[in-house]
Amino acid sequence: MLSGKKMRLIFICLLVVIIAAMQFSFVAVQQSEYNRNGLENYLSSGAEQFKTELIKLRQLSSASKPNSKALIRQLKACRLQYKKLEGFTGYYFSYSERDLNGPAMPVVEEEPESKFVRPPHGLQVIEEMLFQSPIPVKELQDEIDFTIDLTGKLAQTFTTLRPYEYQLWEILQLRTVKVYTNGVNHFDCQSLKTGHTETIESLNSMKEILTATYQHADFKKLFDAIDRTIAFISTQEKHTAGGKEFDYFTLYKDYFIPLNEQLTNFRKSILKSDPQSIRALNLNAHSLFEKDAYNTYFFTKMQTNKVGTYLPILGKILFFDPILSRDNTISCSSCHKPELAYTDGKAKAMGILTHDTLPRNTPTLLNAALQRNLFHDARALVLEDQAKAVVQNEREMHGDFADVVKKLQQSDEYKKLFLRAFSGTKDTAITEIGILTALAEFQRTLLSLDSRFDLAIRGEKNDLSQDEISGYNLFMGKAKCGHCHFTGLFNGTSPPLYTESEFDVIGVPAKNQKPYILDDDPGRYSVFRNAELFYAFKTPTVRNTEVTAPYMHNGVYKTLEEVIDFYDVGGGIGLGIKIPGQTLPSDKLNLTELEKKQLVKFIKSLTDTSAVVYFNQPLPVMTDPNSPLNNRKSRGN
Repeated sequence: MLSGKKMRLIFICLLVVIIAAMQFSFVAVQQSEYNRNGLENYLSSGAEQFKTELIKLRQLSSASKPNSKALIRQLKACRLQYKKLEGFTGYYFSYSERDLNGPAMPVVEEEPESKFVRPPHGLQVIEEMLFQSPIPVKELQDEIDFTIDLTGKLAQTFTTLRPYEYQLWEILQLRTVKVYTNGVNHFDCQSLKTGHTETIESLNSMKEILTATYQHADFKKLFDAIDRTIAFISTQEKHTAGGKEFDYFTLYKDYFIPLNEQLTNFRKSILKSDPQSIRALNLNAHSLFEKDAYNTYFFTKMQTNKVGTYLPILGKILFFDPILSRDNTISCSSCHKPELAYTDGKAKAMGILTHDTLPRNTPTLLNAALQRNLFHDARALVLEDQAKAVVQNEREMHGDFADVVKKLQQSDEYKKLFLRAFSGTKDTAITEIGILTALAEFQRTLLSLDSRFDLAIRGEKNDLSQDEISGYNLFMGKAKCGHCHFTGLFNGTSPPLYTESEFDVIGVPAKNQKPYILDDDPGRYSVFRNAELFYAFKTPTVRNTEVTAPYMHNGVYKTLEEVIDFYDVGGGIGLGIKIPGQTLPSDKLNLTELEKKQLVKFIKSLTDTSAVVYFNQPLPVMTDPNSPLNNRKSRGN
């Protein structure tokens, strides 16, 4: 017979096995209880409620004398209902989201010689109309009718959406990015200024969505993180009512990062594997302010180079070698100088011809890989095309790739470098495609997201001054910089999907002196001859601008203080320039001198040149020791 002690031991072991089995069973139930119908019903009924609120708005607009205050109150109700759906609309129906709540600016069809312009629609257009005096009633009613019709179609579509479970978790994480980067700061409600309450509604609806989709799951930790975030926003809203600036820095560092961590943890515990979709954001990243957050290959033609780590090294050598130019005197680094964060310190670049000033300022290459478009006029989509355009431009490097290939083939060293860099691929020879691929891969290593500000907001090392933190809060708030230079990358590539880039007409003057005259560079119009694009330029990054002066596409401003003064008065219109179609709001920001200094201090805290590399070795030699190419100098003459 077994002793009492052994019996107790056997009983305990059996109990442990039973409990473990029960826990495994519970996890399995969690993983399989995804209620797609519950999610579809929530979205469909939400769209119907949104439509109902819009109908109420339409009824108010039909009064003999429409009451603007009543219309504004009802528009706020419409927007709150829409925020429950936001994220899902953008994920599945990007054009519908633009028509529901896109910027009140026309969208140009970017095809050669196309004159088609897609008019803006939706809540932001309605908002603009309600703040006009007098209200354009007929146009308002037409716009509300359009939005009602679109919402009805959306409600019907949601009933048969059949969303995958992994898509739900992607959307929730992407939503937190959207509400922080261009929601809570009133980005899409600039006259109403209801971004705080709308963010609260958006976060609360995440709890409703998960409750409707998982009836038995325990989301307490996640819901607690949401509630803490909402409580902080509510407290800050009271502060801003008293004239203080909203604390966007603390909101992200102490609330949105923990919230994202909870979302990540639950996604990983519920899904059997990570989604395989190619997206700009890595949803496993800790924050938006780190290299791991972004997928550089999303910003290519969606191809991944399956080659060794030696390819960027080859690209680096080619970058500093003037052999790419016609007369072997100009290299990529002649204009993109490492010591100036890959700019040249000049108002406008110099090319291969003596005393020839090029039309525009040299942009930095740091984080160039994290953009939807390249060049000031955004004429190139990928780094390979950018490099090709520069090498072949007769005023820049005036190179010919057939000649460049022939020159490189004269070097056994270069042949070995290409063989090693492209080992395992079909083509290891020296080719134009190989040269461009190597140059692009080198530039994709130039990621700069470890500034003092990045380290501080990630919670790793906080040596920021209060002025620098206040500068960031102004950047996101009163100064409205974050409405175009979206936080994280601080460029114009729009989060959370990063599929579109901002192009703005801001009215840059030709010279920084009175009388101010508009710079005559046509901007993006030179690429797509559509009048809406006259004087429009891509929104560049604010990162590393401490070391990339002068500023603007024409280098007209020498200091950050001058740039801030330009925006403070309302851009070109504020300077007295008559410019049609300025997209930058012309209202004065009314920044104080202290606030301007705080903005500059914050912007300088974004400096991170740790990714900058230099070339301190001999260039590959030609096999023929008497070749004149052996006389070329690294970085050019």
